[in-house]
Amino acid sequence: MEITQKLVRDLFIYEDGLLLHRKIRGGMRPGKMHVGSESGGYLKTTVHKKQFLVHRLVLESFVGLCPNNMECCHNDGDKLNCKLENLRWDTRSNNSLDKRKHGTWQIGEKADG
Repeated sequence: MEITQKLVRDLFIYEDGLLLHRKIRGGMRPGKMHVGSESGGYLKTTVHKKQFLVHRLVLESFVGLCPNNMECCHNDGDKLNCKLENLRWDTRSNNSLDKRKHGTWQIGEKADG
């Protein structure tokens, strides 16, 4: 199933960086957010039994689909801050520069675990 802006807006209410469920789904009540974090520390949620990164869903829903050769960047370096004003599409190179600037660039042993 393809995730579209309409689908995300039908399923969720965006509130201060969170995607809150509109309807009862799989035991979740409206207004609640069912999230977990993946190994990279990013928030994720499930749509039709498939997991998605919250920051990408926010950008794709309110800005548009990811342009070619771009990725989602967190302006403040906080992986858990999924507020729209903290997110942007940018190049991998600029995202890497941001990570170095924010001190979140992981290399060597730190990256392994």
